Amino acid sequence: MQERNISTLSNEEAKKAVQEAMQKLGREDYEVIYELYFKNSSIRKLSHKLHISRHSVRYRRDRALKRLKQIILSQAKNH
Repeated sequence: MQERNISTLSNEEAKKAVQEAMQKLGREDYEVIYELYFKNSSIRKLSHKLHISRHSVRYRRDRALKRLKQIILSQAKNH
């Protein structure tokens, strides 16, 4: 069976993959991704809300995006 490449996913398949992957993230990672990308919050606003530095928000964002990518790639290989 041929391995699926994430770039070959349709928009609907990509949406579903992201939704499934988001559910597998830890609470902290989920919150950062959700606030920044789904609620369009700024790093400044999120740092204020979480009572952490903007640097920490950027670090958490980068870590969460890396984990999200790993989950999605893993899902694509398994389908």
